[in-house]
Amino acid sequence: MFRGHARLPIAALISIVGIIAISGCNIRVLYPSDYENTTVENTTLLAIVAPDGTEEYNPTDIVPIQWSGSITSPTVVIDLYRYGQFSAQIANQAANTGSFDWVIPADFDAESEVTDHYQIAIRAQLPEHSPGDLFVQAFSEPFTIVPQASGGLSDVTVSQRIVVITMTDNGQEVDGDTVDIVLNGTTVSAAHILVGPPGTDLELTLQAGMNLLEVVALNEGTISPNTAELVISHVLEGESIQEWRLATGETGSLTVTAP
Repeated sequence: MFRGHARLPIAALISIVGIIAISGCNIRVLYPSDYENTTVENTTLLAIVAPDGTEEYNPTDIVPIQWSGSITSPTVVIDLYRYGQFSAQIANQAANTGSFDWVIPADFDAESEVTDHYQIAIRAQLPEHSPGDLFVQAFSEPFTIVPQASGGLSDVTVSQRIVVITMTDNGQEVDGDTVDIVLNGTTVSAAHILVGPPGTDLELTLQAGMNLLEVVALNEGTISPNTAELVISHVLEGESIQEWRLATGETGSLTVTAP
């Protein structure tokens, strides 16, 4: 077994059991037991063309993933990494066609403080080897996923101008999450402490047309983040049951359209 960073001809890799990770023009043979690696120059087996590192995405956006290379495996595995650590699996057996469209989930929980350095990783087995033997893995350039500014809330349309919102702490436990509720720039409930089920009701009188409802997280309780379920009465369009996830000082917002 090779150790360190010695240069090897590509043919010498065929007898090695492990995982190959491609970064730029280098192939790194990784040994899971101790994470040492051997580096070999190669640009032809597998490379990710897009994302190319210039993109900034939001939840619900479509990420066009594109790759090229001579590897003939019928399927590939597509994963999401963040700062070199596995984050989520995007596709387990995607056809090796060179392209795949990934729709970022609406509830994607991007990091609130650092939203960059996400990478797409594509892994394919070398066909001449038995399953579990030798794989090639390529990483894209780092790109950005920005969490929704709404904190997870989405716009609704209601059937009347007087509605009730019900707020319930639905985190791991009731931990003292505290918020301000602001309607059209006016604080209608200050320093509201979230409680467990069935929650607390707050009646709102809306203006005709669009109304801006904001939730300002004053703290995160004893368990981060500030998390609650929001139920809105008399909803005609949109989600009547929603959830916010906010860090201290962040504001979640939605538009409530009334007749």
